[in-house]
Amino acid sequence: MNILEYYKSVFPQLDAAFSMSDYIIVNEKTIIKEYDANPHFPSLTFDKDQLYHMTAERGFQVHIPAIGTEAVLAPLDYELFLSREQKYLFVSKESHKNYFSKIWPVIQFIKDIFLKRKMPFILDYTAAGGHILFYTPLYQESSKALAEIGALEEGLIRTCNEAKGTLDYRVKNQVPLETAKVFSGITRLAEYIALFTMKEFRANMRTGKLPVMISDAAMNCINIDNSWCEGSPRFRSIRSPFSLHKKNWEKFKYKHDPLCDVIGVHYNGEEITGINELDHVIDCMWDLEKAAEYAKTFTGNIPNSNNTLIGFINEYKRSELYEMHKDFDETYDNEPGMALDYAKQIQDLSDITRWMLHWPNPMCLQPINLINFVREFVIQHKWKPRHVANILRDVYADPKYNWNDDFYNEYPSDEKANFWARTYSALAYIEAGWMRI
Repeated sequence: MNILEYYKSVFPQLDAAFSMSDYIIVNEKTIIKEYDANPHFPSLTFDKDQLYHMTAERGFQVHIPAIGTEAVLAPLDYELFLSREQKYLFVSKESHKNYFSKIWPVIQFIKDIFLKRKMPFILDYTAAGGHILFYTPLYQESSKALAEIGALEEGLIRTCNEAKGTLDYRVKNQVPLETAKVFSGITRLAEYIALFTMKEFRANMRTGKLPVMISDAAMNCINIDNSWCEGSPRFRSIRSPFSLHKKNWEKFKYKHDPLCDVIGVHYNGEEITGINELDHVIDCMWDLEKAAEYAKTFTGNIPNSNNTLIGFINEYKRSELYEMHKDFDETYDNEPGMALDYAKQIQDLSDITRWMLHWPNPMCLQPINLINFVREFVIQHKWKPRHVANILRDVYADPKYNWNDDFYNEYPSDEKANFWARTYSALAYIEAGWMRI
C-alpha cells in the first residue's frame, strides 16, 4: 500500500479528526517553493475542503489547529529526545521498538491519569512518543473553569487580536480573549501533569534510565514537550491522528515508507477502544496496510471533555503548584530593562549565567541552559519567578541580539519569558524541597 492509498483508506477517520476545525495545516517541505512558505517552518493553512486533496491526492502531513470553531484542543505532547541517537528510531522496526520501549511506561502513566479520573481522551502514538488529545467545547462549564485558572499577558492579548490571510503561515483566524484564556488554563494543567509525572519517575536517572524532563532539558531524555504551551494559541497545532510521519524521509533521509500515527486508546468517558500494545503499535507504524485496516476500528472523532475535567481542575487548585501560579500571576512586573540591569549587578553569578545575561542568543532559548539559569536566580539569589521572567523578557524584546524567532507576534516576549520562568521555577522549588506536588 502506498501513501496515497493509505490516505484514501483512512480518510473518513482523518476527516472526522478535523470535525471541530474549519481549516487544516499542511506541514510539508514540498510546499516551500510552491507556496513561498517559511523554509524554517514549512506549514500553511488551507480550508478544510482541501483535506482530501492535500492527503489522498498529494500525500502531505497534516496538523490540527488548537483553536477550533467552537472548542479548544488540548495537544499534550510526549516524545523521546535522543540527540545523536534520534535517527535510530527510523533505522528499522526492531531499532524503533527498542528505543520506543523507553518512553512506553511514561506514556502509560499519563494515560492512567486520565483513565483513573474518567476524563475522555485519545492517545495517539507518534514515531517518537505520543499525544494525549481532547476537546473542550466553549459552551461547557469545563471551559469556564479553565478560563478561570488561565492568564493572558499584554503581548498575548495583542497577538490574539490579529489575523492573517488564509495561506499565511500556520494561522487563519483571530482568537477571542476568553478562548485564549481557556487554552491558557489547559497549559496550567499540562504543567501539573508534567510535574506529577516527573515525580513518579524521579528515580530514572539513578537507575540508569532516561530522565523525564520538561522539554529537552537534558542531552538524552523523555521529553514532556510543553513547548506548545508558550506563544500565541493562534499558532498552536499538532499532528493529526492518522497523519503520515515523514521525519525518516525529511530529516534522516531513510528511503523506506514514512511512518504513521497510530491510536492506542480512545476513551469517551465510558468505553475504551483500541489495542494499546507496544508490538501492535510499532507493527502498524511500519505497515501502512495494517495501520489502515486498524484505523477502521475508530470513528476518528477526538473526544470532548466533560465535568470530570472540572474535578481535575479542582485537584490542581488544591495543589501547591496552583498557589505558586497565583503568586506568579499577581506579582508586579519590573519596568522594561530594570530586571536585566539588576541581574547584571549581582557579583556571585556563575560564569554561564553571566554569559547568558550579556550574550543571550541562543542560550536563553535552550531548555538545557534555561533550567539552570532560572534555578540560580530563584534558589540561590531568592528572586521571585516573575522577576526572573522579566530578565528573559528584556533580552527577548531586544532586537540587537539578532533573534531568528518572532518575539512580537508568534512568541510575545512577555508570554514566552513567563512560561519558561514559571515552569522551571516550579521545578526548582520542588527539587529544593520548597514546594510539593
